[in-house]
Amino acid sequence: MAHREGKREAWVRPVPREVEARVEEEARAEDERLLYVALTRAKARLYVPYFGAPPDGARGVVGCHERFGPVQGAHRWLDERVAALVARGFVDGDAVTFEALAVHPPEKEKRGSTTVPWELADALVEDAAPVRDFDGLRRRHAGFVVTSYSRMAKQAATTTTVAYDEEDEQLLEEIAAEATWTPEGGEAEALVSPDPEDVAVTLPGGAAMGVFLHAALETLYLPGVDVAATLEDPARVTSIVEAAARRSLVDEALAPASAELITRALRVPLALPGLALPGGLATLGGQRVPEMSFAFPIPEKAHPALVAEKSEIAEDEGGDAERGEPDGDREHGSVGDAPGPLPFERDLVDDARPFRIRRGVLRGVIDLVLTHEGRTFFLDWKSDRLPDFAAVPLQAHVDQHYALQARLYTLGILRLLGVRDEAGYERSFGGLLYAFLRGMNPASGVGAGVTFARPTWAEVVAWERELRESATPFGYAIVPTREAT
Repeated sequence: MAHREGKREAWVRPVPREVEARVEEEARAEDERLLYVALTRAKARLYVPYFGAPPDGARGVVGCHERFGPVQGAHRWLDERVAALVARGFVDGDAVTFEALAVHPPEKEKRGSTTVPWELADALVEDAAPVRDFDGLRRRHAGFVVTSYSRMAKQAATTTTVAYDEEDEQLLEEIAAEATWTPEGGEAEALVSPDPEDVAVTLPGGAAMGVFLHAALETLYLPGVDVAATLEDPARVTSIVEAAARRSLVDEALAPASAELITRALRVPLALPGLALPGGLATLGGQRVPEMSFAFPIPEKAHPALVAEKSEIAEDEGGDAERGEPDGDREHGSVGDAPGPLPFERDLVDDARPFRIRRGVLRGVIDLVLTHEGRTFFLDWKSDRLPDFAAVPLQAHVDQHYALQARLYTLGILRLLGVRDEAGYERSFGGLLYAFLRGMNPASGVGAGVTFARPTWAEVVAWERELRESATPFGYAIVPTREAT
């Protein structure tokens, strides 16, 4: 989203650099505005959080002065400025004291109950209008949905009701939901392993463990890090894993075993189409981005298609008239209710139509995006506890539990790459990998614990058409019904 001459614009990738610069500039300006408000409200003393190394001469106990990963949100600009002041000696260490503060759970404020006499007016309990009128207003004026693979996966097409505050969940909860799979019946079956003391068996499962392992891998695959060289230094790997455990509130005693699991997983040799890595994922070259976020508008029939087909344009042009519906916007709801192009848009070719968000936005976080020999791949780490990591049952597990994620993430990557035809697809997209850490062991052979897929262009086009034309693509509700509260 960006603004030009006071008007808001919605863009899809590839986005011109000038637009990206405006988006970043607007985001930083808003962050700095909020910081200014916060920093100028102190009446006597201002406390500024700081996560960097202590200045020279600082006194007191320095507890956990290690930086807990990149600072997020508006505070990163303030932290960046304070760190620069410390580095340049503008912060007097003699005047700074670090203290280890005890953390206590918040106490609930005790309030006395007061009874206020009140007489219910009859008008307040009368039906002001038929319920259907309010339902229509709710649909027409609802904000667009921000959904994701994990949210869609939580609700099948037959269970589409969610609470109003569902859209306010934090992204961390989505990452936790994607981090590990747990069977509906509870704990997974015992893992198939010749050694019951193997780290793949002894390490616990659960979402917290999955988030922790993801955090360690994110650090290992930061741009510029030589993963293979890092794995040659067990103390360094353990240090990275311990830091991830602290950030994820996981017992640091699990760090050595987790470091062992990660080290051997990244050394599993791969021989995949277009991705041959005899030394394993540790030897990845080329560009890579860990934990890459993406967002793209839920495809609509009036949007530019992934592949522009004249038949689809003609269908859109006549869609409203054929259904006997008036032109223009209609009630917000299922795809069947989604408006087609406005009259002035119908003479435009697919790519030239103004782009408007209708139902909402699909977002996600891809664990690792990488390039190899000119093609882009994406990889998702999994810490699932499974009874068998052999190729056939592992692929069946992916098909059953992660097919939706694979389709949405593939479409997201293709939007980012600006792929619009089969030639571009063949040239630039390599495929998708699911790497099951507990099943990845060089002793188990080439490709152990890893599944790979590269859908055909026809399959990808069909997936996007399903998103464009169905209210329940692939059997999942994309726009949930809201509960009245």
